[in-house]
Amino acid sequence: MLKSIISLLSLTFTLSSFAASPIDFMTFPDSFECNDKFPHYSFCDAVEFKPWTEAEKDKIKSILKEIDRPELANFYKTIKEKGITKFHRVTYSSTWFPNSKMRRAEFIRQKENTLIWVNPTTNVIGITDKFFGSNNFIDPYTKLPRDTHAILHELAHVFDIAQKHISSEIKSDLGWSWDGKNDFIRDIDYQKSQDEFKEILVYIEQDNTNKTYYEDRIRGVKYGYPTLYSMTNSHECFAELITYYVLDPKAKEYMSQDIQTKLKEILQ
Repeated sequence: MLKSIISLLSLTFTLSSFAASPIDFMTFPDSFECNDKFPHYSFCDAVEFKPWTEAEKDKIKSILKEIDRPELANFYKTIKEKGITKFHRVTYSSTWFPNSKMRRAEFIRQKENTLIWVNPTTNVIGITDKFFGSNNFIDPYTKLPRDTHAILHELAHVFDIAQKHISSEIKSDLGWSWDGKNDFIRDIDYQKSQDEFKEILVYIEQDNTNKTYYEDRIRGVKYGYPTLYSMTNSHECFAELITYYVLDPKAKEYMSQDIQTKLKEILQ
């Protein structure tokens, strides 16, 4: 009898651990306050915060459910304890600059808007109009929508920020070196990879973003990385590697064993 009770309790605990999503701590505020110091009013003016619709929140929650993977348990625990935990609905993205005369950071709107962004200076995750208005691309390897990758990618940046930019500490383990002027990836023709990335950006100018994403993936994998974009700098590389290491069942076929070992160590 006692054995049966212990077994039942064990089963109940196991089921409850799967039922409680580790991403339930993420919230969806409808507004954000700026001031004359920090974050300056220019930040709110640049990105234009707006309230969420229920349909928009449901879409993000659905994606969070999709990326609620067991191997990311410590990843989410770290974000919950030390990271950014609010999704904000915005119209645009922004960049900042130091106003030395006024002794403050000010912000301006970016011309090329992104789907989703993280601003480490203001601790804001912004999801833009473009995220909800663009055509979704199905990844050729993961068979998941681009939106799913985008959310996990930005959460990987949050995870990085929560660990005081661990991506800078481990970039050598992820294949990066320094030549005295610039970072580059070892053991490949790095300049060629960057030239290829510039080539595929032409498709965006032709309003064919799906072609860009497709070529970005196919060509990146040939170099042993998930995307050409992941090869542009070590911070984006970190976020892309985590995203595809978790979501792409073929990742172990093209990522080096050294990179896989380091990612597994970080996530555990």
